[in-house]
Amino acid sequence: METTNKINLFFLSVPVKLISLLFISFLLFLSFKISIFYSEEKLVYLLIFLFFEFFIIFFFFFKNLYIANFAIIICLNFILTPIFFEIYFDPPYRQANTENIILWEKNTESGFLKTQHKITTDTKGNRVNKKINYKKKSAETFRILALGGSTTEQSGLENNLIWSNTLIDLVKDYRMQNKKNYEMINFGISGTRTIHHYFTFKRNLELNPDIVIFLLGVNDWNYHIVNINEKFFFPNLEIAFDYRTSILHKVSSKIISALKRKFLSRKSLGPNLKKLNSINPVKDIIQKNIDLKNNIKNYTELNLDKVSPRYKYWLNKIIKICKKKNIKCVFADQPSLYDISQKNNKDKLWMNPPYKNYKISFKDMVETKDIYNLFLEKKIKEKNLKFCKLSNKIFSNEVFFVDDVHFTPKGSKAVAKNLFKCIKS
Repeated sequence: METTNKINLFFLSVPVKLISLLFISFLLFLSFKISIFYSEEKLVYLLIFLFFEFFIIFFFFFKNLYIANFAIIICLNFILTPIFFEIYFDPPYRQANTENIILWEKNTESGFLKTQHKITTDTKGNRVNKKINYKKKSAETFRILALGGSTTEQSGLENNLIWSNTLIDLVKDYRMQNKKNYEMINFGISGTRTIHHYFTFKRNLELNPDIVIFLLGVNDWNYHIVNINEKFFFPNLEIAFDYRTSILHKVSSKIISALKRKFLSRKSLGPNLKKLNSINPVKDIIQKNIDLKNNIKNYTELNLDKVSPRYKYWLNKIIKICKKKNIKCVFADQPSLYDISQKNNKDKLWMNPPYKNYKISFKDMVETKDIYNLFLEKKIKEKNLKFCKLSNKIFSNEVFFVDDVHFTPKGSKAVAKNLFKCIKS
């Protein structure tokens, strides 16, 4: 009788084990799905997933201490991934205490009134309007943070021409909140997306900003174009628990990198990687990529009808901080030359997408820009936060843009003026 009960209990436990196994395996698969289907190292991630799955299966049906311990480590790695990523991930940063001079040709129509432009960063690598006390903000200080990509950083324009410093001058002249001191900290870095802005924002809350301005869009939509094939079943789960952001992945990556450095001989950099002594590296990069795109005759079709789940995910996290911390967050959409009603010089466009040996049609770029800008406007207004619509205020012509999205001095001034009108209302 006792033996029969033991057998019955064993068989009763099998369905529970199978259901538990399938559930854990499904979650584990979701954490690997994007890597397995869309990364350049598909096979590597598939093998890691199968290796992990082996331990999970054996954990349920075989008694072995070592297998059980590793299976527990795998499960803990999955559970702790979002927490770990929040702690260890650092967004890109600019080098501190830099000073560069670049030269532009004079063009009074676009606002290039002089040839020499001095670009500097402060002790934290930020572009600022004055020396900032990062440790303490006085009660008489009105402080604005600006977050965004290259259209916020504006690495090609001198300090007094970038929109963030022009904006803080307008705020100072207006005597907003009747403060004695007005500070602007520009955290913009070329190529950064909403994920990076979220972490920069979160890591700098101790600066106690009065206003935080986000200029969003272009790098997120370019990332989306390049990764258009990414498909998510459960976006929030797959993004939050992505194996590539986990502890085990970081540790194993460091070990592999160390082994490569030790056992693989370094290749010569070659003459094509020598540092160029350019008088204007920004202009050179633009022209080089314009030439690349003009040599591509055919367009790659783009079927993009909504924003990326990644963009949604990180934007929602930014919004959550704004609401939770009761911070005055201002969101601006991205102006550009992508306007079907304007007769722009299409031979001067290159960010479609940038640095890729294919290109998207002008019509597709217009639609993509509209999808992202309209989504941002709708989302921010739904959350009762401040939205500044710049995309219909900055004229889509070469007076205001040096290329697809980057501003001339006149364009930069227009951005500052429109942001000022928006934040003072």
